[in-house]
Amino acid sequence: SDVCSSDLDQAMKQNPTFVSVWIGHNDVLAAVARTDTTNLTPLADFEKSLVILIKKIKDTPSVQGVVLANLVDITQLPYLETVNLPEYPAGSKRVYYKSDANIKGPHQVLDPSELALIKERLQAINALLKKAAADNGWAFVDFHQFYLNVVKRGHLLRGENGFSNNDVITTEYLGGLFSLDGMHISTTGQAVFANEFINAINQHYLTSLPNVNEVAVSQKDSLYQNPVNPRQQ
Repeated sequence: SDVCSSDLDQAMKQNPTFVSVWIGHNDVLAAVARTDTTNLTPLADFEKSLVILIKKIKDTPSVQGVVLANLVDITQLPYLETVNLPEYPAGSKRVYYKSDANIKGPHQVLDPSELALIKERLQAINALLKKAAADNGWAFVDFHQFYLNVVKRGHLLRGENGFSNNDVITTEYLGGLFSLDGMHISTTGQAVFANEFINAINQHYLTSLPNVNEVAVSQKDSLYQNPVNPRQQ
């Protein structure tokens, strides 16, 4: 009977006591994946869906707490690489599997103005998400700022006894945070992002959820321990 129900409806039918919400990336990701900004979800459509989501969560009596996360800057994913051709403006990017030699026209490139439009939409969505968390008294994870920090200086992995100076991941390709496609988070990245959720929950709700041991997770992550670069195959 739930075949035609939304994921949200099915989740709320389980009468959860706590809800984690991380939405919106796919509303901008298609513009990057297809190098076409016409694939951006209109902001009004996103806002309409967000209002529905909030209402359904608030209408579920079992829910005692919610954590809401915002979006990272997907224009800085290792899925994209810089275009080094004189016919395209400096700062233009392409998807990694389209080498400079294989680019067939501007529709396969995101120029600086298109990248700026994607960032603008990201910022608008993030503003809606932050407001939703504040208006409803929910915990909030600022993944956008966290990711920018990792872009700038990497991330020391958290071990059993705190952060490890010997274990660091970056947002570079095969830097540890992302899987082989340069878009989806690796096993180690999942642990890192999970801890940001945990920290936000603990801070907001004064709970004491333990952190994930990121170092231990990374030791079992082949992409961190013995990465093989398929882009050089």
